Amino acid sequence: MLPLRDVNPSTTAPILTGILIAVNVGVFWHYSDPELLQEAIYTLGYIPAEGFTLKKALTSMFMHGGWLHLLFNMWTLWVFGDNIEEALGKVGYALLYVGS
Repeated sequence: MLPLRDVNPSTTAPILTGILIAVNVGVFWHYSDPELLQEAIYTLGYIPAEGFTLKKALTSMFMHGGWLHLLFNMWTLWVFGDNIEEALGKVGYALLYVGS
């Protein structure tokens, strides 16, 4: 089931949610060129066999496997992100996003 909306209206503008969506879409669009995508997978994506690096842990959260993956993730972020951003504040929300 695809959530179309939530029932908890937000009283503040979801600025950070909008920024996160824009960054995710921008990164996806930038790396849509097959040559750039191959490079991005190895330089930005998390590859378990290579072990943990903080850089890849942070950059891999902006990588998506295709348009549908991006669309569903961004839709869910839009539907629920405003309430989470309002409840946790921008710093708490950013920490949750980066830490998850």
